[in-house]
Amino acid sequence: MIRKYWTQGKCLVSWSLIASGVNSAFGYDLESTIEQFEKSAFSSVSTCEESLSADSVLSERRRELKSKSRYGIEQVLEAAGLTPEKRRLYQARRVVGDYYDEVPLKTPDLFLKRLRSILTEREYLDVSGQIKAWNRNELSAFNERLEALFFDLFSDLSSRRSELSLIEMRKELLDLCRLYSNIFDRSSSVYERAIWISQWASKQEDRARFAYETMLSFTRDREPKLVLGFMQANPFFKDAVRLRHDPTLIVTTAFEKETPNAAVVSFYRNMRYSDEAWLAMSVDARKVILDKMSDHFVSTVYDTEKLRSTPDYFANKLKTEGMVSGRVIFEFTQDGYAISPTATIRRIEEVAKITNETHSFHGHIVGEVPSSDPQEFLKFDAWFKDANWQLMFQGFEEGLFPNKYTQIKKTSYWETFGDAAENKFLTLGYRTGIYGNARTPGYIKVGLELRDPTRKIARWDGLIQRIAEVIAQRKWNVLADNLSTGIKSLKIDEIESILWSAGIEQEYMIKMLVSEESNSRSIGVPLSNFRELMITNWKNGKSRPIPGAVMDRLDRARKIYLDGLVHLSREIAILDRRGESYSSEDIRSAILHWVTEWAQQARPAEIFSAL
Repeated sequence: MIRKYWTQGKCLVSWSLIASGVNSAFGYDLESTIEQFEKSAFSSVSTCEESLSADSVLSERRRELKSKSRYGIEQVLEAAGLTPEKRRLYQARRVVGDYYDEVPLKTPDLFLKRLRSILTEREYLDVSGQIKAWNRNELSAFNERLEALFFDLFSDLSSRRSELSLIEMRKELLDLCRLYSNIFDRSSSVYERAIWISQWASKQEDRARFAYETMLSFTRDREPKLVLGFMQANPFFKDAVRLRHDPTLIVTTAFEKETPNAAVVSFYRNMRYSDEAWLAMSVDARKVILDKMSDHFVSTVYDTEKLRSTPDYFANKLKTEGMVSGRVIFEFTQDGYAISPTATIRRIEEVAKITNETHSFHGHIVGEVPSSDPQEFLKFDAWFKDANWQLMFQGFEEGLFPNKYTQIKKTSYWETFGDAAENKFLTLGYRTGIYGNARTPGYIKVGLELRDPTRKIARWDGLIQRIAEVIAQRKWNVLADNLSTGIKSLKIDEIESILWSAGIEQEYMIKMLVSEESNSRSIGVPLSNFRELMITNWKNGKSRPIPGAVMDRLDRARKIYLDGLVHLSREIAILDRRGESYSSEDIRSAILHWVTEWAQQARPAEIFSAL
């Protein structure tokens, strides 16, 4: 829940209002104070400013009573009648509140003064010497990362996902100090520091990401061996795919799952309900509640939270992707990136099993490429189009077809990987400018997105792994100067001419067949002239015509396909004579049946080697 307030960037001053409620045993109602904070979490900044005067009075009252009391904060909370869970929640907020209600720190002394209010004397002495040795930039870095640590530790306390005690929170803080000391202090050996950092991050992937990103920001340039040693020792990096131009950098992956079905209610709830109250309701009742919470646009549903049983790698909030046929399309995403493609693949498999759905998965694969090399972009674009043809033909064999969100292919309007380069709405799309800055000067982050390419979950393994390796090695650079010609899309009049020659003589029938397939998006593909196609071998970058035996197979499949369309036209003519009705969807389904039959006979995906 804390995550929500931070992401809104509002009401940070109210942390001390929560902290002031400590004196509920002396006349202040802590629980009502917490409720007041909950209600004001999304209020405007002006509302927050209006509460400052009352806030300062409460804070002063708290300090006065605390100085007179010989009891510790835990005892005061217990005396106030709070449950252990409420006390843990309050303690977490108090630590965060004390931390964030101060002005930004610029010197170690001011920072240590703040830490002294959180740590015991012994703990303080343990870390103060280390922190005093840091320079201003290092201190600023620690200050910033401490925010991220609190962000992760306390974001789910209100949903009872965490059972952290104050002692455990202090341990996390001390570990963070030691982590930064091992990163900043070069007096110890690189090996010893890398092993310590790896052990600190050996149990949780979010810790491994945290340590890795910190080292990339502050030691990669001056001490790359520390980063490499950590990556070598840490189990989460075992299957990581490293970039060719810099082995300290990796290809990152993630997934999304879209669904209109009730599967979402097993992962997310309205935050007004406890887990127990939510699960006590029927599935249909829970789905109605989530549907009403959606604004029916692409957005985040901020009033949702994960259930305790939801896998940790799910994002904290549920998202929506608009509406289709009157049904809300929900989307759950991965919380952060996966360090290795293997992790994302296993998560897709797990979610498919939990939801009993194999459709509407999207996979994201992100790496770095040179940003301003037109020749490299042309080579990438050639590989990219081949990859899309290969994926599309594999989809045809499964009975999957392009729609307005996954087109067959699209001509690139870009000359380089610029900040706005995008070719998203394909089976394999790409985007730049949305993934943050690249670590390497002269490079840009580019992401490839697999958009529901298959219903066979086992295929995701090869797809994500292969694309990650292609990005890491930039394997499109193997291409020689002679770019492959690609498949030429037929124009509507060309398709109509072929159908006429095949024996479909009624003009209205031809136009109906073509128009019902959205300007020949799928119906024309099997009729393409494959004999003119030059195929690129992406192992050596050389292009060649399709082998004779493969061409014979394509010709036989093309004849079967045309015979099927002729047979379909005759069936439609019979229905017309009888006066029997049929729908456009009936015609579309029949056409796609024959496209699938063609793909299974011709196996055109085997021609391509991009993936």
